[in-house]
Amino acid sequence: MTTPSRGSAELRELVRAHGADLHRLAAMLTGAEVLATSLTARTLAHHDPVSPVSPDRVKTDLVRNYLRSAPRRQEGVRATDGDAGDVLRHLRPRARAAAALQLVEGWDAEPTARAVGVSRSKVATLVPSVPGLDFALVAVADQHALAGQELEEAVLGATPDSGLAPTRWRGRGPLIAAVLAVALAVGLVQAEDRGDEGGQGAGAEHPETLTTTGHTDLTEAGWLLDEDGDPPRSVNGVHLRETVTLDKGRRDTLVSLPTAPEFAFAAFGVLWCDMPPTEDDHLKVPAGTLRVDGVEITLPCAGREGSPPVTQVVALPPSGQGMLELSGDMPGDGVATLGVYQETESHLIPMPRGDLTEGPPVDDGAVELDLSEGGPGMHHNWRAVQSFSVGHGSTIRVWAGRTGGIAVNVDGVPATDDGDVAAVMALLEAQLEEPSDAAQVMMPEPRDYADWSTQQADVRDGRWLVPAPDAVRTFTLPSQLTPGAGERRTVTVEVVTENVDDHLQVVVTDALPAAVDTAPVVALATPDAPLFVTGHRMVGQWEVPADGHVRELTLDDSGPLPEETVILAVREPDPTGWSSWGEGRLSRGGEAVPFWPQRALAGALLELRRPEFAQLPPGPGPLTVAVPAAVGHPATSILAYTPVPYEEFDFSAAVVPADIWPAGSPPTDPHSQSHMVGYETVTTIGPQDLQDGQVTVSVEPGGEVAVQATTEGKGRIRFLVDGQPADGLWASDGWWSSWTVQPVTSVVSVAHFLTPRSTIELTVVVEDYEDFSLQVQTGDPSWLSP
Repeated sequence: MTTPSRGSAELRELVRAHGADLHRLAAMLTGAEVLATSLTARTLAHHDPVSPVSPDRVKTDLVRNYLRSAPRRQEGVRATDGDAGDVLRHLRPRARAAAALQLVEGWDAEPTARAVGVSRSKVATLVPSVPGLDFALVAVADQHALAGQELEEAVLGATPDSGLAPTRWRGRGPLIAAVLAVALAVGLVQAEDRGDEGGQGAGAEHPETLTTTGHTDLTEAGWLLDEDGDPPRSVNGVHLRETVTLDKGRRDTLVSLPTAPEFAFAAFGVLWCDMPPTEDDHLKVPAGTLRVDGVEITLPCAGREGSPPVTQVVALPPSGQGMLELSGDMPGDGVATLGVYQETESHLIPMPRGDLTEGPPVDDGAVELDLSEGGPGMHHNWRAVQSFSVGHGSTIRVWAGRTGGIAVNVDGVPATDDGDVAAVMALLEAQLEEPSDAAQVMMPEPRDYADWSTQQADVRDGRWLVPAPDAVRTFTLPSQLTPGAGERRTVTVEVVTENVDDHLQVVVTDALPAAVDTAPVVALATPDAPLFVTGHRMVGQWEVPADGHVRELTLDDSGPLPEETVILAVREPDPTGWSSWGEGRLSRGGEAVPFWPQRALAGALLELRRPEFAQLPPGPGPLTVAVPAAVGHPATSILAYTPVPYEEFDFSAAVVPADIWPAGSPPTDPHSQSHMVGYETVTTIGPQDLQDGQVTVSVEPGGEVAVQATTEGKGRIRFLVDGQPADGLWASDGWWSSWTVQPVTSVVSVAHFLTPRSTIELTVVVEDYEDFSLQVQTGDPSWLSP
């Protein structure tokens, strides 16, 4: 596939053909001109300008891009006072997209469901029945949408000058900030489940060693002085923070490294020098030595006139002060310039440049990854997987004929890692090992888990950011996957590219292709997961190897899966402390969705409370799955559940959900309610308070409203906030149940992150429960928000 470059005639044609309609829809979704422009540009930049594309398809892609980049909030309709403008401001991203497509674009339920990623039956629950909501959306579009030449210039200018484009990866900052929320609110990992390994040592003690094959001329990537002799301001996601110049005759100077941003693990330096005459072979090429905190760092000199070119961007400590000394035969009146750079845009990747397809020759004993089996990934990327038998000295050589991002994962562990990913994983493991006590909450220091000296400017967050076409890098196997001397090991190599597509060559040295059984997997005759749980019935359970290969899942009776099917995945934690870094995907009816395994069955079953996020695509066709590769290719349990109507669900046979605990006892997981520390009970509702089975109470929210429900027997409760289904319950139209006959207690979040207002009206409708107690609580969980 060819992607249009900024300012190209192809991109201009795409803007002229689709830009106005796209930008208008983007304005309705984002509510801001600049965000709408960025969303439109990002969507068009990933379309092939040669292949025809329908308006509906490109709008679908825009909606999906919007949902991937929108703030991560609980879905549902926000509590409102009924005004259409207020409803629109508080709609969750998925509901807002569905409303725009149905009310303004005039789409039917089926294409809307495909665009927003839910089943057709769920679309109606997304769009609130509020008079004037369509006019409110149109008014937002009228205010922020661009058209004509103004639109064309804005979209063409939305790509940064550095030739970088946003990626599906949001960068390490948001991920690290989310670690506390994961560790405190979810309690995903218990110490006894991890074995004796893991922790900080899993990432910090084994930084991967990356080497460069040859010396890549980085001039085309932007590493050259401008006409005034100044360093480039921005290259490949790193930005100039300090310029140090040694004027004529000076050979040393004090260098102060500015403190790096919070989530940057290193700074980077490039040194340019005046060069001696090239005709004298006896002269020594100049170089610099920077001494910081007792460490000597060598900075090779690139020529100020461009020869020799920059071939290396050197890692520096993230802060500190030291002395720079020059050596070599620099002319007496020569000048040297040091540029100090820092990462500020870890989520950006190079825009595509180059169309080369022929890589270097493959040596004897090496195997080239078969790209013919590759294809589109889940996030506008390209993906290929193959298994190999590797030895102690095996390496992975990657050649790129186009700029962009390339991630190489070996059994789910990034080989394209200079320590970023290892540090994040070590931090995550360390945080999950600590007691999740609200009194101990503090933001961890990411640099405690990283080694600045392993950092490389073009390897970031598990990806190689290809700086120029025809570039080659060689990566070692991750240390935990390297066989001992004389031993062999079968591993899965997964390659995921962004913008590069299949303009690459991946060669594994000292390797042989490994045969993999990808025959259809039949459901277990005797599953060990619960048959009935949380309003759902099991349809099938499969055991699938975690090796990244696609396999079809079949039922023993050869019958089709129900249209409304939820797919869950469970896999034991990796004792090395690594979570899979690759892609998992489910596919049915030609539509694919991503998925990620959970570490425990109880946690996976909690997704049945909000099944829309694990929904299998609708439509006929076989169900296929590619489980993210993991060390050792352990079996992963794939579970299929289908919803059961309330009237038909067997409450007495159902397993008690993990988010519920016995009445009168503390929560089974003591950390599950850590986010509710400091919440206050404002009122209690019992059977005596109902009139005709319901009651409405006024609540002054303190940020969030939750209900601690104690129930026994079969029953269900509907929660409405200002007449709308409660947040987090929109898929069930506001209905909640314990789904068990046992006396239990649970917490139901009914209104999330409310802006200050006088009161909300909470309506509770009770069906069949005869004995219950509902404690309405309010509090502020914002201390936990990243």
